[in-house]
This record gives sequence, structure tokens and C-alpha cells, in this order.
Amino acid sequence: MSAGWRKGKTARESRSIFAHLAGGWALVARKPQLLLLLAVAQFLLALVPALLVQNSAAEHLDALAGFQGEAELDFLGAVPQWLFEDWRRADRSLAASVQNSLAPMLLLSSLFGLCLSAGWMNLAVRGRSLRGIGPFFLGAGRFFFPFLRTWLLALGLYALVTWLVWYGPGQSLAQKWLPGGDFDHPTSENWVRRLQQSREGLYLLLIFLVELTVDLSRASLVVGHRRSALLSLVRGFGQLLSHPIRVVGLSLSGLAVEAALLLAATGWLLRRPEDLWLLVLLLPILRIAARAARQASLATLYAEWRLSTSPDTLENRDPFDDGTAWRTGADG
Repeated sequence: MSAGWRKGKTARESRSIFAHLAGGWALVARKPQLLLLLAVAQFLLALVPALLVQNSAAEHLDALAGFQGEAELDFLGAVPQWLFEDWRRADRSLAASVQNSLAPMLLLSSLFGLCLSAGWMNLAVRGRSLRGIGPFFLGAGRFFFPFLRTWLLALGLYALVTWLVWYGPGQSLAQKWLPGGDFDHPTSENWVRRLQQSREGLYLLLIFLVELTVDLSRASLVVGHRRSALLSLVRGFGQLLSHPIRVVGLSLSGLAVEAALLLAATGWLLRRPEDLWLLVLLLPILRIAARAARQASLATLYAEWRLSTSPDTLENRDPFDDGTAWRTGADG
């Protein structure tokens, strides 16, 4: 292995999590046509329940609104509550119809999210220097089923965390710590409240760690071009234990950027409520872009670790596309 590559590797190991996140956003910014296409697909996923509500409103709500003197209703302002109550009584099957349509929509949304993760990670690791959106769909197709297996494993882990915290061991420990050991007749309501808040915080923390482990396992699948979801989950957990500050810091930084964008969009709506239609179009694009940047930055971070330990086995040595850092010889 050449001295030139070692120098490049040392420089690569010094990349901060903010550099990785900025690289993810730069990748997303170079694919506006892909963002627009994915936003349209997400709109189509939500079309069925939206049409159910729109058709019911056109049939029942417009007739009820006639009692307001045919004035156009301002749903961003004050709307009488009785109007919605009468609408619910006039169309009693609406809630059941929407609920029945939400279940398959949520499943399709989850599968759509797997395609997004696979596509953006593959694009970050192997397709930065390529034009077009082909590498995205190549990654989405190649890694969809391995990602699907990680999703199924994640469901089991979420169920396990729920059982540990709210049932079984968690419930037994809570009863031991609770004065009197009876939630129905506690001796101190403040103690019960603090105990429940502690369990909620622990539950959210464990869910967050499971999510990070699953994301790292997916990055392992893409970077190493692997197929085993179970082994990748073990690798992801190992990387989380080895680099907890960098992984958690990268994820929290990405979430902070997304929250800032959503707050800015909400503030814009409060100042200009007439632009609601524009915000409805913009929010899905912002959510997709923020998630894509997090996934891409996590993939490049994992590629950095992989290259530092097994440089000769990394299939593609150009996940950053910025010069000589990934070359394996003195002559490049």
C-alpha cells in the first residue's frame, strides 16, 4: 500500500461529522429532479385517504356550510365546531374508510422509505461522480430486499424494547421502585409521575439506538455490498459501540437541521397563510431531502471506517469524489 494512499486515508479519518452531513446535503442539492420525482411519488401514496376526505367534504360539508349564508369557509381561521360534528354525523362511514386506507398506505410508505434509504446510500457511496439518477434506482433495486430484512428485524427489536420497558422486567422493576408497589393505589403521585417519565425517556432512548443500529446495518450492506441482514445488524451495533459520539452526533445534527427547516416553514405559514398550498408542496420535499442527507452522510461515514480497516475490500473507493484520498497507488 502506497504512502500516498496512507496520507489520503489519514486526511479522510479527520473528516468531522459536520463535513459528512454537509456532503450529504451537497449530494441532495445536485439531484433536484430526483427530489421532485420522489415528492410526486409520496403525494401519490397519500392520495387515496385524501380523496376519501375530499369527496366526503364535497358531498356533506358544502351542504352544511350553506347555513352560514353561502359564505366561503376559512379553514385556516375560525370554523364553527358544530360544522365538523354535523359532518361526522352525516358521514358516519368516513372514519372507518380512512382508517382502512391508512393501513396499506403506511405499509407502502415504509417500503417506499426503504427504497429511498437504499437509493441515497448507494448514490453517496458509488454514484456521486455519475450523472443522472440511474445509480439511485440501481441501489434501490439492488438493496431493497436486504433492507426489507433489516426492517423486519427492526420490528422485532422494537417489540422487544416495548416488552422490556412496559411489560415483563420493566413492569416488575417499576413496581419494586414504587412505594407500596401498586400503580392503582400509589402513596405518592409525584413519584409515579417521575417513574413514568423515566420509563418514557428510557423507551425513547432505546428506540433511537435501535434506529441508529438499523441505519448502520444498512450502510454496512451498501458499503460492503453484502446481503445478510442479521450479520449487518451485528456490524451496525458494533460500530455504534465503537463510535457512539460520532454516530449519535451525526444523527442529532441531521435531525436538528430538519427541525430548523420545518420550524422556518411553519413560521412562514403563520406570516403568510395564503401560501398554504406552496407549503404543502414544499414540506414533503424538505422531509425527503433531510432524510436523504442523513442517510448519505451515514453511508460515507461508514465507508470511512471501512476503508480505514479494510481498504482492499471496499468495492468502490470514491464515496466522496474529491481527489486522491481514495487512491490505492502512487500514480492514482
